[in-house]
Amino acid sequence: MERKNFDIVASMAIKGSAILMMLFHHLFRNGLKCHEIYDIIYFPFPGKNICNVATVFKICVGLFVLVSGYGLYLNYEKTELSPSKWVLQREIKLLSGYWVAVVCCWIVCQFVNQSPQYKYFDENIYTGISYMVVEFLGCSTLFGTPTLVSEWWYMSAAVIFVAMVPFVMLFEDKLVVLMMVVMALPRMLGVGFQGGTAIYSFVFTFLLGMLCAEYDIVNKWINVGNKGEKRIKFVMELVILFVGYKFWLKIPINVFWEFHYGIYPLLVLLFLAEFIIPVFVIQKGLTFFGNHSANMYFIHSLFIYYFSEFIYKMPHFLVSYILLLGMSLGASMLLNLLKKIIKYEKRIATLLQIN
Repeated sequence: MERKNFDIVASMAIKGSAILMMLFHHLFRNGLKCHEIYDIIYFPFPGKNICNVATVFKICVGLFVLVSGYGLYLNYEKTELSPSKWVLQREIKLLSGYWVAVVCCWIVCQFVNQSPQYKYFDENIYTGISYMVVEFLGCSTLFGTPTLVSEWWYMSAAVIFVAMVPFVMLFEDKLVVLMMVVMALPRMLGVGFQGGTAIYSFVFTFLLGMLCAEYDIVNKWINVGNKGEKRIKFVMELVILFVGYKFWLKIPINVFWEFHYGIYPLLVLLFLAEFIIPVFVIQKGLTFFGNHSANMYFIHSLFIYYFSEFIYKMPHFLVSYILLLGMSLGASMLLNLLKKIIKYEKRIATLLQIN
């Protein structure tokens, strides 16, 4: 059965795809010393190819950003709240899941190796508390303060993206022009590529997600072609994705990062939305992981940090991946159980009642 609408279920499945890519990316991407330290078995695939795929899976961030831009555009378009109240509500909703995870990570890591103490309180107690507050608000990368987990940099980007929406919507009919300005500005100023964990590097992608929502691009693309033409379209999209994959690896990221972080992730999203997510079993699996994607994102890096030898010494790279996946999913389930016990969602829902 074909999916004709890119809806909440489909967007959640995209998040599920993205978190699966993220775990693979953080385990096997090029540039990690683990490939030299540990004798990883990739059979029957060439190890270089697996590492290249893992490297390209950096598009996981682009997928999250595209879905965020898409969803926030639609949400803001129908809201009756003032811009300031809408931003406050969305920020609380964004950070609420993160708050439980970050507090639990602080507690566990303090017992394991006192890393929060070393990370935040290197100067004095007052500075340390301020660093923890900034981390709690998801803004460590934004303000350049210490962070317990470097992968939490995306929270700063997410906070900024939410705050950007009312401003961007003032130029709703000029989104394409705004995207061109965002592309041109760092090149005109001579600052170039800001880096793979820089907020600005993903502004283009966020605006691209909003553009897709404004013009309903995903739904229109999904509905192109009859049953016979869909087969040709399927093959053509596979070819495009393969060529794009090669370009992703060959084109220097500091030359055309908008392709790496925006255009290619969109091509992947369109393919997934039309041909993969509609498969019922796959859809159920991806939406399941999508519902756990935030928790898994917050926690999985700690397992890599603390259990790297255990994970990488598994008999096969797929076993290592499945192990990390299982550990991250199990931790997510425990977090959700804790939220249920303390009635966390109900408390947040009350907090979100902004008059």
